[in-house]
Amino acid sequence: MKIAVLVKQVIGSESALVISEDNTWVKEENASFVMNPPDNYAIEEGLTIKEKIGEGEVVIVSQGPARVQKVIREGLAKGADRGIHIEESGQIETDPLSIAKSIVAAIKDENFDLILSGLQSD
Repeated sequence: MKIAVLVKQVIGSESALVISEDNTWVKEENASFVMNPPDNYAIEEGLTIKEKIGEGEVVIVSQGPARVQKVIREGLAKGADRGIHIEESGQIETDPLSIAKSIVAAIKDENFDLILSGLQSD
């Protein structure tokens, strides 16, 4: 079974949020970024399914700037087989429909049997 796990990088809860001058985002130099906590459960579930079946592949999928490679590496360290980084540069996309379309375009040729995600973004 080929399983995709969608993982998002979010600002850590201990970070002070300083709004950027253009009021569109936070100053990233003041924030620490972590894996979205509910996405950890999705990774664990994907790995559990793979283990029960006895074969398959778990692929971490994350969209964002270069810094999201950190959460992909965390997923690989937990036991995922590989990662897909959908790189964004410049203005980060925040519209859910645009993000969904981007993810679909990036993974449609992978023919995943199951796509997992966390419950929500913290």
